[in-house]
Amino acid sequence: ETNYGSVEAPLTVAQAIALGAEQCAENDQVSKQEIYVKGIITSSVSVNGNYGWKDFNIKDAAADENSLYIYQVNKTEGVAAPAENDTVVIKGYLKNYSGKLQIANKSSSYPAMVSNVRGTSSITVTENEHVTVTVKAGDNEVTSATNGTSITVTAVAASGYNLDAVKINGVPAEANNGVVTFELAGNVVISTVASDASVVVETKTDSPVSKNFK
Repeated sequence: ETNYGSVEAPLTVAQAIALGAEQCAENDQVSKQEIYVKGIITSSVSVNGNYGWKDFNIKDAAADENSLYIYQVNKTEGVAAPAENDTVVIKGYLKNYSGKLQIANKSSSYPAMVSNVRGTSSITVTENEHVTVTVKAGDNEVTSATNGTSITVTAVAASGYNLDAVKINGVPAEANNGVVTFELAGNVVISTVASDASVVVETKTDSPVSKNFK
């Protein structure tokens, strides 16, 4: 009898991949019934409008070579939004799409997020000799935390320098006097941009603009 997993005993990613090889060997083939699969999210997760999430991978262990692609998954009431490093159980059909095995819909039956155990994500600060950065969860300085934790970043430029930007994973964040607060959802890298406060150039509108980013 074929094992499709259950809420109590979901398939591993390796088992799901093996089942896909049996039932979804050809393009557009779909598993005979829905499966339950458990894995660790090892990539960023995209929001799929108001429906749920899409475009991420799960593995049995972060270091594993093989992964299962999650094309999309609908929200389930009471289950936290998924993020990198979370361990999730997903219910859905296996599908071969252009040679890529994935969890996807079959007609109007869409994958669902059954459960989510929040994982621990790293917080890395890129060094900038002209900026001091402090990262806290509550009153404690941290270099990692559980997904869903509120993180406060405080960046202070050295004397003679302006703090021009605080970036989270390369994207400028909205900072209030150098303070940025966000909810942790996967590994993050915090970087800063500072400029020499003594150096200005004139724009066409005669407005001073800082330069010499460090």
